[in-house]
Amino acid sequence: MRHWKRLLFLFIAIFVVVFIYFFASDKTKQIGEIFQVDNTKSFSLIVLPDTQNYSESYPEIFCSQTDWIVANKEKLNIVFVSQLGDIVDDGAKKMEQWAVASKCLGKLEGIVPYSVIPGNHDFDTPHDKSSGFKSFDATFPVSRFSMYSWYGGNFENNRNNFEIINAVGMKLLFLNLEIEPSDEALAWANGIVKAYPDSFTIISTHKYLGLGSGAPDTNLSFSKNGNVGWSIWKKLVYSNCSISMVLSGHYHGNNHITTNNSCEKPVHQIVQDYQALDNGGNGWLRIYTFTPEERKVSVSTYSPYLNKFNNKDDNKFSFSI
Repeated sequence: MRHWKRLLFLFIAIFVVVFIYFFASDKTKQIGEIFQVDNTKSFSLIVLPDTQNYSESYPEIFCSQTDWIVANKEKLNIVFVSQLGDIVDDGAKKMEQWAVASKCLGKLEGIVPYSVIPGNHDFDTPHDKSSGFKSFDATFPVSRFSMYSWYGGNFENNRNNFEIINAVGMKLLFLNLEIEPSDEALAWANGIVKAYPDSFTIISTHKYLGLGSGAPDTNLSFSKNGNVGWSIWKKLVYSNCSISMVLSGHYHGNNHITTNNSCEKPVHQIVQDYQALDNGGNGWLRIYTFTPEERKVSVSTYSPYLNKFNNKDDNKFSFSI
C-alpha cells in the first residue's frame, strides 16, 4: 500500500512539474517577450500622448504612467520618453494642472531622459498660439533639462528641443517641435539634423498626421503663419535622409503611414491619441521596442492604470528600419 502511495505521490509531482514547465513557464516566456528585453540587443522608447485630461481630472493615472516607466526602466531598457504635447487642458487658466504635470513627469528626472512640447491646449489661452507660452516656459524651462548630458539644446525657451541618446550601438537624435512650428523653428531644426547626419532621427510634434489619411495634415488651425504636417514634411522631413520616424498626437485615434524620402528611404509617421476614451485615456501609452541587429521596431500599446495591453485597431504592429 505504501508502495502505491509513493508511486501516486511521484506521479502527482511529475504532473505538477510538467504543468509548470509547459504552461506556467510559457506564460513567463510570453510576459518576458513583452516586459523584458535583452539589454544587449534591444531598447525601448515610451511615448506619452496627450496627457491633458489626466492633468485636469485624473492625476493618479498620469503618475501611474511615469511610476510604471521608472519601475520598468531596466526590464524594457527604456532609454527615452517622448511626451507629445497637450500636457494640460486649460493653458494658464488653471495652474494646478501644470503642477500635476510637473509632479508626474518629474518622477522621470535623473532616471529616464524625457522631452515635452507644447500643444494647442498648452498656450496661455488654449487654441490661440499668439497668447503665448508663459505657463509652459515657467513649468518646463531650459534649466530643468540643461544639466543633463543627453540634453542637446533648444529654440525659443524649450518649446523646440533636441536630445542625443546612444543605445545598443545606435545614435539617436530626438527632435521635438512645438505645434505648427514657424519657419524659423524649422530652419533651426534643419540645422540640428544636418549637424548630426549619422543619427537615427525621430521627430515628435503635437499635430502632424491625421486619421484615415495617407498623408500629413493640411489644416492650419492655431496660428497665422505656422507649418502644418504637410509643410513640415516638405520643408524638413523629405530632404533630410536621417529622419526615420515622425510621432504625433492631437487627433483622437491611431494611424500610421510609411512614405519614402528623397533618398528613397522609408519614413514611418505615426499618430496616437487616447484622450477620447474613458477616464481621459485610461492611461494608454506606446512602447516602441528597437532591435537594431534585426533592423526592427515592435510597437505595443499598454496601460499601467488598467494593467493590460491593447492589441486592437492599429495598436500593435511592427516595421523595419
